[in-house]
Amino acid sequence: MKNEDASSLRVAQPPGGADGAEPASGQPEQPALTAAQQRWVDLGFGAFIHYGLATYHDVEWSDGTYDAADLVPEHFDPDQWCAAAKAAGARFVVLITKHHDGFCMWPTQTTDYSVLATPSRRDVLGETVRAARAAGLEIGLYYSLWDLHDQRFEDDAAYTDVMVAQLTEVLTAYGPVVEVWFDGMWAKMPPTWKSRWPADVERIWQSVGAPRWGMDRVYQTVKSLQPDAVVLNNSTTVYPGLALLPVDARTAEKGGVDARPARPGSAATLGLHLPMQTEYTLSTQGPGEFGDGSWFWHEWDESVRPLDEVLSLKRSAREAGHVLLMNLSPGPDGRLREEHVRYCEQLGAADAH
Repeated sequence: MKNEDASSLRVAQPPGGADGAEPASGQPEQPALTAAQQRWVDLGFGAFIHYGLATYHDVEWSDGTYDAADLVPEHFDPDQWCAAAKAAGARFVVLITKHHDGFCMWPTQTTDYSVLATPSRRDVLGETVRAARAAGLEIGLYYSLWDLHDQRFEDDAAYTDVMVAQLTEVLTAYGPVVEVWFDGMWAKMPPTWKSRWPADVERIWQSVGAPRWGMDRVYQTVKSLQPDAVVLNNSTTVYPGLALLPVDARTAEKGGVDARPARPGSAATLGLHLPMQTEYTLSTQGPGEFGDGSWFWHEWDESVRPLDEVLSLKRSAREAGHVLLMNLSPGPDGRLREEHVRYCEQLGAADAH
């Protein structure tokens, strides 16, 4: 079944069944990957780059109230970010378009909370895309569904219009993208959604969350503008590998490359094979619930994962046929720490042997 047809279907269980057990013998094998999925899987390793207003406030989630004028990098250097990613062995970068705070990193016409309200009015997203392409890297885009700033957020239909307009802007202005990574899906789920079994979470998503977000329309917007982009929807650290349809792949945020490996299950019954992407922080410290690793820059956090651990993650991902994303966090001056640049160089050199 084609992906566009599957977006309107509802599933009762996550891949592998409600308890994550292996399928019974005799079940059909998974369908083959599409050409776009296979090309994405073949990329193998990418860099996640978290930079935004949160960078300037020692937080992981900016709350939508910080002044856009706070984003003033003195030495904005996306070429350095992308060179470091390339040195580490990354073949693509995933860039923040809008995080949960609703601040848009491109000159959008949909809200006044964007780079157009910063002193430089620079197109942060556009300049980083240019740097990535110059480094020979493919482009992926992170987009938060959740928006803590936009007053239209609680009007589901109106806010879906906003998302479609924003996605249309970024997916038509910056050339081909290989991935669109959605986040924040929980913001329109019932308050008790986390207390459910995985199969229940999928049912709640399909009956409540997905309709409120207008996800069928959102997904079709992406596929109509970027048909080869692989769409993911972050199922959070609580439920790694959950299939939040409509998607083309699954996520395992900090979940380990072996979390819920792709196998026959409900997705297969829809004619889908949903490969896995695992996302890790380079950091191993962080504030509050992010104590095992922060995504955004913090002056006090100079931690890095042991090189051997990242090499092991890369090898495991390759063996499992997964994609691995490793995060990089530019600082308020617009540059990566020099120690992180050297780390990326060491990682790439060690993995080449």
